[in-house]
Amino acid sequence: MKATVHDLEVISDIRTYELLKYNPISEHITDITFTTHEYYKAAVLEELVEGLSLIMCIDSYVIGFLTGFKGEVKADDVGFTGFKEDYAEDCAKKLPCPPEVAIIKVIVDEMRKCIKYHVPVGYYYSISRFSIQKDFCGAGLGKALWKASLTIAKQHGFKYVEAECSAVASTKVAESLGLRSFFVFPLERAILNGKPFFPPVLSDGLTGANLVIGEIDNYNTL
Repeated sequence: MKATVHDLEVISDIRTYELLKYNPISEHITDITFTTHEYYKAAVLEELVEGLSLIMCIDSYVIGFLTGFKGEVKADDVGFTGFKEDYAEDCAKKLPCPPEVAIIKVIVDEMRKCIKYHVPVGYYYSISRFSIQKDFCGAGLGKALWKASLTIAKQHGFKYVEAECSAVASTKVAESLGLRSFFVFPLERAILNGKPFFPPVLSDGLTGANLVIGEIDNYNTL
């Protein structure tokens, strides 16, 4: 169902206070304070309210969400020009927020610069990440949300879709729907003040972030 503003507030709470502890990126962050949570929640809400959001519940226990918005590739867009030696300056522009929020925002910015190389000039549908409780990764929730969002995109006349993906499970979901996945940002290249911010490999095997691209007309799963 379509998410309301109240739904988004509830989801941001769940993602921040319940799901954050399951995120492998969080495991090496020792200073997850109330302030950090508040900044993280604000970042989640900012992402969610960008456009149309969907939520899905199973027995009022498992909650997943997906949010999409219209993007556009312009002829004069500046694309990805290569990894920087240090992203501290880029992260500083995202202040005030904790470094773990800032670096994620910067990585997403870099990923979106790659879109122009894979999507023609014009409009596309952008899908943001979904979150589900860790033990329910096999419940089919993610795939159902992907299909619902792609259906909406198709109904609105979008030909191309893009998504940022930083989880092994959701990458497999995307590929099962015929989306092409590009390895864009290795965690080892997230350098802040001369040091890698993330471990090169996280506990779930994640080594970086993917950019997922697809042409909706080619999907035979909708």
